[in-house]
Amino acid sequence: SPYGVWLKVRQDDTFTYCMRGEYGYRYAQHLRRIDKPFTFLDIGANIGLYSLIALENSNLQTVHSFDPDSDSIGYLQANLEHAHSRKWTLHPVAVSTSSGQMTLNKKRGHSGASTLEHPTFESEAQETINVVNHEYLNANINSNGTNIVVKIDVEGHELSVLTALAKSNLMTDITEIFAEFDAEMSNTQLTEDWFDSHGFRKAFHIGDNSHWDALYVKTSNTK
Repeated sequence: SPYGVWLKVRQDDTFTYCMRGEYGYRYAQHLRRIDKPFTFLDIGANIGLYSLIALENSNLQTVHSFDPDSDSIGYLQANLEHAHSRKWTLHPVAVSTSSGQMTLNKKRGHSGASTLEHPTFESEAQETINVVNHEYLNANINSNGTNIVVKIDVEGHELSVLTALAKSNLMTDITEIFAEFDAEMSNTQLTEDWFDSHGFRKAFHIGDNSHWDALYVKTSNTK
């Protein structure tokens, strides 16, 4: 791919966007430049583009790739295995405020649009998926005191993921969070307020006022 990582061929819009470089390169370059030991949480990993990029950074300790979509998990695993690294763990679940099961609304041919929220598209398929909360994060992720870097791409479910992270033991080690936002799918002001109240400032913003990506850095970080 243009991002320098191998991706298994898939007939899907997300794969096509990756192969065209349509997600831009700013965050990819940022991941490659992290110069301190870090643990990477890729929440909403899809086929694992950013997990794979993180694996190329020699300062990476472990990647935790989360995705509940059964149609994507096989591709995600194949891409991670092809990276010839043992520094990853695949979690075939979604992260939310409560554990249990939820309905994933899916758009045929565009796995990146799948959402646990009310979809902005006519849902062409639905899947019952497993959901975990902060207790699962506590039990399955150990940063060993290193910085935790988080990427969230969950199509409107961002605030629920952030709430779970805030309740977890990981929160003190989280130094930055990169997230995708869509004004039609979530209350973006509440999400912005969450970052502000938890000591994060916006480092950069990519996109317009309806759909964008942003990196938030913890201002109180002293590591």
